[in-house]
Amino acid sequence: MFSDNSIQWLKSNQNIWDRQKIGNHKYLNDREKKQLQSIAKEIDPVRYFTIYGCDKCIQDLIRFVFCEFEKEQSKLEHDSSTIQGTVPAE
Repeated sequence: MFSDNSIQWLKSNQNIWDRQKIGNHKYLNDREKKQLQSIAKEIDPVRYFTIYGCDKCIQDLIRFVFCEFEKEQSKLEHDSSTIQGTVPAE
């Protein structure tokens, strides 16, 4: 679902999501907004995310992208542990 570049970007910008989860929203520059919007298009090519003039829209975009990323990472970890014959921790 995610390109290698997107995965790398999300991992290196995890602090954006970490700060939002504790209610300490990070102001995103234009490049970060456009990158998140591009990643969101990888996930759902039909959905449109506004990135200008709407702080709540930006927060929703962050939540959407990072939640989907966490789901994908969790699925990959589960699949990997199943292949190796181990049981994932609950």
